[in-house]
Amino acid sequence: MAIRTTAGTALALALNGAGAVPLRSAQPPARRVERTLGARNDARFAVGELTLEADLADAAALLGWMHAAQDGAARSADADLLVADGNRKLQRRLALRGLLLTGAAITPLSASAGRSAVALTLRCQPETVSDLPDSGPAPAAPGGRRKLLLASNFRVGGLPFDAGGVQALTLPALNAEVQRAGARRPSAYTGAPTLGPLGLTLTGRSLAPARAWLAKVLAGDGTAARGQDFSVELLDSTLRKPLATVQLGGCALATVDEPALDAAGTAPATLNLGWTVARMTIALAS
Repeated sequence: MAIRTTAGTALALALNGAGAVPLRSAQPPARRVERTLGARNDARFAVGELTLEADLADAAALLGWMHAAQDGAARSADADLLVADGNRKLQRRLALRGLLLTGAAITPLSASAGRSAVALTLRCQPETVSDLPDSGPAPAAPGGRRKLLLASNFRVGGLPFDAGGVQALTLPALNAEVQRAGARRPSAYTGAPTLGPLGLTLTGRSLAPARAWLAKVLAGDGTAARGQDFSVELLDSTLRKPLATVQLGGCALATVDEPALDAAGTAPATLNLGWTVARMTIALAS
């Protein structure tokens, strides 16, 4: 069962001995006993993945780990999952050793998302999991000290058409496969981590210029569809000041989809575009 922060708990991850990152929730790894058929009837454990969710505004240390994974420079990490009560007294310390990052995803952005906060979700494969004594400092208070990043407050830059009608945006998800040694413990990545697609939903003022741009692409202007760099700014409540910036490099158009046309004209016109992405980096404002 996942551990979630409530009014009476605090949850955090201390990564590689650094300061604790406040978490929204954590799903501890499942551990399955596998018995051999040998004369000694030995048992061995297969350890599942750890899933973490943190407000993106508080996740600077986790973002560095994600960027290193994209560059092929990620090393296995050691971490402690810390659980405290409402009085900041540590209740549990779960030691996670030999962590390999296997996935990262960010809350989809949408103009209709209201006050929903942007979260970073990570999947990690530990080599070993164990409970430690409940000693040491308690985790930081839930929510950290930064302003929350809201999924409805964003601005897109670098598109080859008017971006004022971008209604929704799905940022690329990071995925990596881990190989296991003979003892079923994770040992290394099987290959370079991959980024999923960038998805945009357009409506209103972006439709006509986007269709005009697509007409050039379909007419054979291949340079218009590849090698582009985009940016996504997550803004404060005034929609002026960037609180975080996502840089998307080497974007190439991959898909164009439209919903079914409605003869009654009751459904708003939209256009969905997808791009492959070579690299994504996220920087939080200082």
